[in-house]
Amino acid sequence: MSPEEITAHLCTMGYSATLEQDAKELHVIFDVGEQQAGLVHRFPDTVRKLPAFDLRDPENYGTLAHVVVNSESGLGAVCVHDLDSISVNFEVPYLAYEDSLRRHIELLQPLILNSAWNRQELLREFHSNWELLCARFKNSNKSLYFACDTTTPVSVHIRSPYGSARAGILAHYLGLDQSQAKSNLFTSLQWRKRQASGKALVLALDGIEPAPTEPGEVVDWYVNAQTKLCADSVDAFARFQRRPGKDFWLIFSAEMASGRAWFAIRFRNKKKGRLPITTNACEAWILEPIVVRALDRESVVPRSGGKIALVEKSVLLVGCGSVGSEIAYRIASTGVGSITISDPDVFKEENLYRHTLALNDIGLLKSRCVASDLRHKFLWLDAIAIEKRLEFFDDMDELNSFDVIVVAIGSPTVERAFHAFAVDNGVTAPIINTWVEAHGVGGHATLDMPTSKGCLRCAYVDPTDLRRGLASNLNFLAPNQDVTVTHGGCGFQYLPYSGIAASYTATMAADLAARYLEGSVIESSKISWVGNAETAQAEGFTMTHRYHHFSKPLKVQPLHNKYCDVCGS
Repeated sequence: MSPEEITAHLCTMGYSATLEQDAKELHVIFDVGEQQAGLVHRFPDTVRKLPAFDLRDPENYGTLAHVVVNSESGLGAVCVHDLDSISVNFEVPYLAYEDSLRRHIELLQPLILNSAWNRQELLREFHSNWELLCARFKNSNKSLYFACDTTTPVSVHIRSPYGSARAGILAHYLGLDQSQAKSNLFTSLQWRKRQASGKALVLALDGIEPAPTEPGEVVDWYVNAQTKLCADSVDAFARFQRRPGKDFWLIFSAEMASGRAWFAIRFRNKKKGRLPITTNACEAWILEPIVVRALDRESVVPRSGGKIALVEKSVLLVGCGSVGSEIAYRIASTGVGSITISDPDVFKEENLYRHTLALNDIGLLKSRCVASDLRHKFLWLDAIAIEKRLEFFDDMDELNSFDVIVVAIGSPTVERAFHAFAVDNGVTAPIINTWVEAHGVGGHATLDMPTSKGCLRCAYVDPTDLRRGLASNLNFLAPNQDVTVTHGGCGFQYLPYSGIAASYTATMAADLAARYLEGSVIESSKISWVGNAETAQAEGFTMTHRYHHFSKPLKVQPLHNKYCDVCGS
C-alpha cells in the first residue's frame, strides 16, 4: 500500500493523520488531556516490523520514561516494545500502522498525564537510562564489570582494561573484593596482569531518584543520593571519604521493581584530595557516570537459566570423553557450585569432531582442559580436575561427599564392578550411569539412588531368562555384536557415533542429574532417547525388541526391576 492509502485508512479510523515532506513522513496529532501531542513516522521501503513513531517536541513534557531524545533531530524515540519481536502482517501494512499508533498513544498518554506513573517507569528503566547518560561522556565505551555477592559496604579493587584489548570483557574495567581477587574464580579475566585504577566502595541505597538525563545533572544527583544511603552504608561512606586520593569509585546498588540495579560514579582529580561530598567540592573533580555490568551470582546465574538453589551442590563426573565433556558443560550451566572431573586420558586429534575441546588442547589431559574451560565460562563454578579411573575410587568419605556421581566412561564391565563396590561398602551418593550406542541408534542414563528401589543391575536383567546379564536391557543394539571400528590396526578401535549423538545423550543425562538435585526426581530412574537405525542395519547389525517397540523417548521412568537379584522383591 502507498503512504497515501495508509494515511487515508488511519483517517477513517479516527486519527488526525497527514502526509508531510513530499509524502515521506506521516504526522499524527492525538489528544493528551486538554492539550495535543504529535507523532512523526518516516516511511520505510518495506514493512518488516512494527512501524516506529517519534514524539514531536518532547521537551514540552519533561523527562518521560520510554522516550529517548535525539539531540540532532529534536524528536523523541518511543520504546513501545521490541518492534522486531512482533509478528506483522506485511501484506496488509495499514493494520501494522493502526496497531503501532494504538500502542504509542496508549503508552504516551498516561506518561504525560500521570507524573507518579511516569516516575515509576523512569525508576524501572533506571539501568537503561543510566547507560544513555554514560554514552554522553568521553569514556562512554568503558564499563565496569563487577563481581560481588553482597550489597553490604565492602572495599573493592578496581583494575584497568587489560593491555591493548579493544573488545570483549578484557577491554573494560574490572572490580573484585579482596577475597575474590585472591581466589581462582576469575583467572580468565587476567586480574593479576591488570593495572590498579583507584579506590572503590560499594554502597547500598534505600530509595533512589530517576537517572539524570544530562551530564550537568550528575553532581546534584550524587549529592542527593548521599541522603538515601542505607544505615549500614553511612559510616562506611564517612570512613571512605576521609581517605586521600586522586581517583575514587563509588559503586551503588538499589532495589528496583524490575530487580537490583548496579551503577557507579568515578571521581578524578589531578591533585590528591578527599572524595568530594558537596556541590562546591565537586567543582574541582571530574565526575563520570559508569555503566556497571553485574557479575554477581544472583544476577548472572538465574538470568542465564541456572538455579541459585544448586549453588551448594557438588558433582563428581568420572569420564571426560565426548559424552562426559558435554555433561560437564550442561551440569555447570545448571548453577551447581562445584564439579570435580576425573579422567586420566589425554586429548587426541581423533577426538576433535565429537568433543568440546579444541585443536590447541591436543596432548593435554582432558579433565584439566575441560575444567579450565568451565572456569573461564562459569565465573562462580569451582571446577576441579583429577586423573583417577573409576575403579580407583575407593574412599567412602570422598564418594559420599558428593551430592551426585555421574559415570560416563562407556565401559559396562567397570561400571558394574563399581556398582557392586558401592553396594557392598554403603556408598550413599546417588550414581548416574550414561552411555551412547554405536551408529547413534540411541543413548541411555540410569539414576541409582540407594534410598530407593532400583539399581544399575536392574538395567542388566536379561529379558529372555530374567537372570543377571552382561548387556544392558536398555540397549537398542542386540548383544554379542562387534560394533567397534578398527582404524590403523590394533589399539585404534573406536565406537562409531556422531558428536550430535554424544550431545543428545549428555543433555539427557545432565538433565536427569539436575532434576535429582532440584528434588523433582525422587526415585531410581532410567531414561533413553532413540535415533535412526538405518546406518546400523545397513551394516548388518540387529536391533533389540525394545528398539522396535520403544515409545517413551526422553521420559523418566522407574528403574526398578522386580527380577533384579540385588534389589528385586
